[in-house]
Amino acid sequence: MTTRIRDEAGFSLVELLIAMALTAVGIAATLSVFGASGRTTVISQNVEVGAQQAQAELDRLSRLNYGELALTSTPSNSSNPKNPNYRVSGGNFDVRAGLTEPLVTEAGEGATAKVDPGPSVFAVGQAGSTITGKIYRYVTWRDENCPANVCDGSQNTKRVIVAVSVDPTANSVQRNPLWFSTVIADPSAAPPDYSGTAGGTGSGTGSSTSAQVFYLYDQPCDDEDWDDFSYVAPSGSHNTRSTAQTGPSPSTNSTCDNDDSSRQPDLMGTVPPPGNTSTPIFEYSADLAGDYLGGLAMMRKGTTCRSSYSTSDASNTAVPNKWAVHAWTTPEFEDEFVLSGRATVSIWTETLGDVSGRGFMCATLVERRVSGGGTPSDTVLASTTYDVSAWPASPRRLSFTFTVPQPADIDEDRQLVLVLHLREESAQDVALLYDHPSYQSLLEIETTTPLGG
Repeated sequence: MTTRIRDEAGFSLVELLIAMALTAVGIAATLSVFGASGRTTVISQNVEVGAQQAQAELDRLSRLNYGELALTSTPSNSSNPKNPNYRVSGGNFDVRAGLTEPLVTEAGEGATAKVDPGPSVFAVGQAGSTITGKIYRYVTWRDENCPANVCDGSQNTKRVIVAVSVDPTANSVQRNPLWFSTVIADPSAAPPDYSGTAGGTGSGTGSSTSAQVFYLYDQPCDDEDWDDFSYVAPSGSHNTRSTAQTGPSPSTNSTCDNDDSSRQPDLMGTVPPPGNTSTPIFEYSADLAGDYLGGLAMMRKGTTCRSSYSTSDASNTAVPNKWAVHAWTTPEFEDEFVLSGRATVSIWTETLGDVSGRGFMCATLVERRVSGGGTPSDTVLASTTYDVSAWPASPRRLSFTFTVPQPADIDEDRQLVLVLHLREESAQDVALLYDHPSYQSLLEIETTTPLGG
């Protein structure tokens, strides 16, 4: 009996001390994890608040008139690499490694500069948990390096940059600033009577290179060639047409040969849309809800660039469809047409709902030959993506240029097709305004064979 009691005795003092030591080590490790997690949460909160402050400031600046986008004073250089002014060098700003742009310090004619470089202080939160920091602002001149007929010289567009420096919290260090930017084009850069073929020359490699402009129309192509072409102005609002559809039979393909005009690409041609500021603005996507001035409403769908969609997906809102991908085509060329350099897409656009946000658009150029049966044979000539952090919330002109990899010859009886696709990385659906004298959207091509030349 005595032996049994001795076997059932509790922990010895040594065992108890060892257990307490191991428990203490575990608790310390757990507290360390909690501490690291807490610091990570604080950092994430600071970054989120800083990003919100920067985006709100970028949205505010984007609503200024183009001429007002100029600095009220030149910011001074800082020797601290974590101070945004570290990138300032006299009258220039280092956008990134290898790219320096001049600061915009003079307002446009008749305008007043309204961009205070700062820094200005912000505070978000309540006592004891307030996040503070500073907002810095910059405006630079951007050289778009595009054909002279679209953007001559080196001061083509303005880059608006906002940097936010969040103040460090207790027991932390100053972190690098957050950077946000957007490119804003002059709405008057392409006047209503603009014509890229009016005596100008492009910037291609050949001395005979010139620019050919194709205006975007809200007009089904209806199997026209240049001899039969006639411009027809929009006459009213209508539902979205299926302009880039492919299917198993000619009747399901979006071609000019299709007898159903709702399944034809829209036209693009050399005649600027006539009229004046009193010309009505119609909706070309009346089947989509949203607050926009007019034109084509586009849904953001898909994460890879598309130049077409299948018949079954035309109205499928879960994938790229007729509301996300839209095509314009020229009539069939009567002679060979040569793409000899760069292409520029210049569009009037705004987000739906008056809220600015990221916009991500694909542009694809296609050479098309349609067989006698109405089946298209397409060859992609060039494609690009245009990614802007703050797509305008009110109508503005955006222009972007890309290069045709090598001279491309489009034979007679073939067509040039432009396809635009709004990808779902965009924060908002957008509207494109075109086929209106006040909103002339266009495609400009460098060519050695301008039409009529």
